[in-house]
Parts: sequence; C-alpha cells; structure tokens
Amino acid sequence: MSGASAPAPVPATVYRLHRAHAIRLFGLRMLLAAALVVVAAIVLGISDGSGALRVVGYVLAALVVVAVLGAVLVLARPPVVVRLDAAGYRVRRVPDCGVQAAPWAAVADVTTGADELGRTMEVELTDGGHTTVPLVLVAKDARRLLLEVRERLDAAHGYRPLS
Repeated sequence: MSGASAPAPVPATVYRLHRAHAIRLFGLRMLLAAALVVVAAIVLGISDGSGALRVVGYVLAALVVVAVLGAVLVLARPPVVVRLDAAGYRVRRVPDCGVQAAPWAAVADVTTGADELGRTMEVELTDGGHTTVPLVLVAKDARRLLLEVRERLDAAHGYRPLS
C-alpha cells in the first residue's frame, strides 16, 4: 500500500438553459395553452351536452393543464443543456448538435467557434464526429463550462498542471 490516496471522483455537473431562454420557452408554452383554451371553449360551446365533442373539449382542457404545468416547471427548473461527468459528456435539447454524447477518451479537441447564434463550443471526436453547443444557451455559465470541459478532458487523458 502506498501513502498516496486516489483522488476523489468529481461529481457530475449540469449546465441548465439560461433563464432568459427559459422565459421564452415559458411564453411559448403559455401561448399554446391559451390557444388550447380557446379551442376547448369553442368545442364545449358547440357540443350538445353529451357525445364525442364534449369528450374532445375535456381532453383539450386537460391538455391546457398539462401545458401550463410544463411551462411553470420550465421556469422553476430550466432544462439541462449539457451534463458532464467522469465518463464523458451529454448534450440535451440542442437540435442538430451532432454527436449528443461521448466518453472523454473519444474527444480529440475542444475549441470555440461561431455560428448564427454566436459563440459555440466545438467538440471534435477521434472518429471524425463533432458536437456543437451554442454557448448562448448557457450564457453566464459559458466560461465555466469551457473550463470544466478542458479540466475533465485533461484529467481523463492523465494530464496534470505544470505548477
């Protein structure tokens, strides 16, 4: 047995959708709920008190409740955009990001780039695949995300700081 102990595993970190984008998502869901309320009111108004139209109206009303609860949940706890752990990374809710998840051993390089949304984090994989994450989605946490990705990548490849 040696006197040195193994380093403690670093817990997983999640980077959530920035509050401004969560508010936009909340607004879109509330607009959907409002449209469903109007349609449900029309359907219930033209129903004769029983039958299929009444059931459709109640189903639409139930969908309104689900849409409102989903909208409130997005505000209370914005969705995860990037999850980092000891094994690798996972990108969620980013359409057309490329590879959504990969182990650190498969990552060749991490750089920043730009697209129509602004700055991006570009993850190049050893097999030629890539992942692109618009940093505007995590806004104020973008710098911390980039630093943590580099630290986790260095740790996975056994690199240590020179100091």
